[in-house]
Amino acid sequence: MNPFDTIAPAYDDTFTHSRVGQYQRAVVAEIMARRFTPGMRVLEIGCGTGVDAVWLARRGVSVVAIDTAPAMVEVARRRVEAHGVQDRVDVRERSVQQLDQEAFDGLFDGVFSNFGVLNCVPDLRSTGTVLARLVKPGGFAVLCLMGPWCAWEIVAHLAQRHVRPAFRRLTRGGVEARVGTETVHVVYPSSHSVAAAFAPSFRLMGITGVGVFIPPSYLEPIVDRFPRVFQTCWTLERAVNRRYPFNRLGDHYCLELRRT
Repeated sequence: MNPFDTIAPAYDDTFTHSRVGQYQRAVVAEIMARRFTPGMRVLEIGCGTGVDAVWLARRGVSVVAIDTAPAMVEVARRRVEAHGVQDRVDVRERSVQQLDQEAFDGLFDGVFSNFGVLNCVPDLRSTGTVLARLVKPGGFAVLCLMGPWCAWEIVAHLAQRHVRPAFRRLTRGGVEARVGTETVHVVYPSSHSVAAAFAPSFRLMGITGVGVFIPPSYLEPIVDRFPRVFQTCWTLERAVNRRYPFNRLGDHYCLELRRT
């Protein structure tokens, strides 16, 4: 079983509809709205339950959405049908490693991947090479990954004297992370190393921190307990999340790359 199948039924309730999920998704949505405009055709890697694909489709963007987890694909297809955007969203059960064998009707205007999907991909350099063949020159890649430095995570664990978990993202070669009842190997690359893996076919245009003042989703109870405080945190986040070093200290970072 794909590890992400185990969390598919509850994913929207535990993340998408949570305060943290809404805060973090809003940051990435703002970037996607700027890079992907009506009439474009984009590729989504790791579509999960189809939230982003449907959001883009309702804005007039056509999406080919892939995911490796059959249960996630099924939920995504139901969401696409429920929103009546079947003409704009094509959901396929595929991995990023299978893209070379996939038949597409022409090149894409862009590609995106949200919330750490690429943290589970073992070879980002090969991924960048494949995507360079699929994206038109001038097209954008919007890639949201979990980075090695998460200020909230470090502080939360150190406050409980849990030193090793506080710095787990810095473990060379990655760690085994719990996903539902299964585990998956996760690597936390720096934004610089991801940009280097996609170069020279893609040029870095910007880095935005996602979850700088808003904590990771497993700290959702804190956000629910102090909603006014975290509304202020949201205001601070939007003010500084594109500035160094804040754009490297979030739960995630979002890279904007342009196909050369």
